[in-house]
Order: sequence, then C-alpha cells, then structure tokens
Amino acid sequence: MELKLNSIYRHYKGNLYQTLLICNNADDPSSPLVVYQALYEDDNFGNQAIWARKLSEFLELYDGVNPRFEFVHVLPYEILSLNF
Repeated sequence: MELKLNSIYRHYKGNLYQTLLICNNADDPSSPLVVYQALYEDDNFGNQAIWARKLSEFLELYDGVNPRFEFVHVLPYEILSLNF
C-alpha cells in the first residue's frame, strides 16, 4: 500500500484524518513518520489535533486483515490547511 499525501483516510475506528506530510524520525532515521490531522474535535486533544505515527504502522493491517487507515480520497491542494 502506498501513502497518498493531502488525502483523507478513515481510521478503523471510524474517524477521518488528513495526511499532511512525511518527516524524518529522530529516534529511528530508518522509520519515517506520517504527520496527519484529525478532522474532528476530541474532548482530550482539542479541535483537529495533529498526530505523527510510523509510516509502517499507518499502512499496516491492524488485525492482519483490515487496514489501520483506509484511503477515502485525495483533496485539492487549495483546501490544504494546518489548523493549530
């Protein structure tokens, strides 16, 4: 599976996320990180929290069968925005 940036993915628990970029992992340079943003508000983490996860984990099958994140669609670049 290949990661698509500036795209919407659905987590296996149902929430939607936007992939933003891939960055280097200071703790493990051989394991890049995906930076992605929640498209919802969370009581613990606020509105549209930013997350980072190992690329291999983002693309893995969480139960050996189903993807942890399922590709939904690519966004046009005009609407790409980071909300902090």
